[in-house]
Amino acid sequence: MLGINASLELIRETRGGRWPEGPVTEDENYVDLVWHECEFRDGKSFTFWLEGVGRGYIGCAYLYPLGVRAPLTVELARHDVDVSWWVTPEAFEAGYYQRVFRALEHWVVIDYPFTRPHYSNVRMPE
Repeated sequence: MLGINASLELIRETRGGRWPEGPVTEDENYVDLVWHECEFRDGKSFTFWLEGVGRGYIGCAYLYPLGVRAPLTVELARHDVDVSWWVTPEAFEAGYYQRVFRALEHWVVIDYPFTRPHYSNVRMPE
């Protein structure tokens, strides 16, 4: 299993952003979970736990209203949801970064009323 630094670097390299700043304690993780719950309740973001078949937890996926994760532009306004995700280093090595992207491409337009998702990860799968 790879260390926390590899996970932090991979999240920043693939999804982008500054979170997390360093190793997350159990208390900090709890605060983060409460934050996600409040954002979900207020319609500011929707966070989903990702699980691989037989692998357990492999990462997270996020649905944001446009203009939350990045400033709203004319180009971004052509979309109806901002989608991002990350996976653990182990899941990345097993090909789940691409597999999650392919699943999200279907999931957000089949199970939700979105027709033009914007995928905001800085590194898109090939």
